Amino acid sequence: FICLNTGSKYNLLKEIWRLRKTIKKHNIQLMNTCIFGSEFSPLFAAMITRVPIIVFLTTTYDIKDRVAASSSRKGILYWKSKVFYLVHAFLARITNVRYIAYTQVIKDSAVKNMHFPPEKISITPLGLDPRNFNGKLPHQNASMKVKDELGLHGCYPILLNVGRLSSVKGQKDLLKTMPLILERFPDARLLIAGDGDMQVLHELSQLRDSMGLKEHIHLLGRRDDIISLLHASHIFVFSSYYEGLPGAVIEAM
Repeated sequence: FICLNTGSKYNLLKEIWRLRKTIKKHNIQLMNTCIFGSEFSPLFAAMITRVPIIVFLTTTYDIKDRVAASSSRKGILYWKSKVFYLVHAFLARITNVRYIAYTQVIKDSAVKNMHFPPEKISITPLGLDPRNFNGKLPHQNASMKVKDELGLHGCYPILLNVGRLSSVKGQKDLLKTMPLILERFPDARLLIAGDGDMQVLHELSQLRDSMGLKEHIHLLGRRDDIISLLHASHIFVFSSYYEGLPGAVIEAM
């Protein structure tokens, strides 16, 4: 492992230079990245060094969906995203890059919104090994322990959301639906499993407490027993503004 020590302040030119030196020093022959967030320095470094790069496309890319999911200023975010998309489209044509999309929908979205050349995008569906979900009795026993831990016995329905804590996942909207659900099902519970943006966690905690629903909404953080949580729940809920092919949904299915 080679840590580039990027620090908290992101400097694109500095990171491109560091990557270029690392590529040359270690004779790196293939690069890999995902979008969005950290992809520009690898793409530019790949262009400069002529090293091929594989980019994973994991979600859809409609700007309106992204703007709607963000708490940032909408106008600024829209035009900032437009610029990002144009830079991506430029790099897609001058870099030795190939894209791997999880679904046809993701590929179509990348072609339509990001203007990527369709011939550079292949599709490799995301899958999970179903054998990990076999063995009904062990999972049932584990789900009983979950119910003991969280005090869920006699609760109905138990709703489960699994995913990183992020504005794009719509967990805040999910919390706002709970008073409506509780009007009809007073013993309902909502479980949210996942970690991520600490600001989002703070906002969710504040919203839950302000509605007086601490007993009904459990913010579980990171969990390593998702299969047990699924067995303990009645309904899997997903409130994202946009997605690709989420592993959490496949697990629930």
